[in-house]
Amino acid sequence: MEKDFEIQPSAPHYCCVTDMLGRVDSMNTLKLGEVVAKKLLEMEKAGNITGYHVLLSNIYAEEGNWVNADKVRKEMREKGLQKEVGSSWIDIGGSVARFTSKDQDHPHSDKIYEMLEGLAMEMKKSDRSPQINP
Repeated sequence: MEKDFEIQPSAPHYCCVTDMLGRVDSMNTLKLGEVVAKKLLEMEKAGNITGYHVLLSNIYAEEGNWVNADKVRKEMREKGLQKEVGSSWIDIGGSVARFTSKDQDHPHSDKIYEMLEGLAMEMKKSDRSPQINP
């Protein structure tokens, strides 16, 4: 990142990498993810960054450590932190459209969901459903 693109890694970059590592079952990356997530929380104490709390809670949940996952979520509630809704952006002819999960605010959301439902039906008919574990 630094060498090829001259971008200095920031806390959100480390968070993304930790999240990716936490999804890999080999090399005890869940433990690594826990250590990094806790460090990120220490670095960002003043900012109360919600994403790091969610990351740590998800790491605990992936381990099946529901006591600690619930503890982190409880801390979030006590601090008044809420997870932001994930979103995607697409640039169409110079105009950027933002989409969120179950988005009903987009002016064409009815048509978009109708199209998605049609595509899902076509995939089922042709048995070309996406492969999660190739």
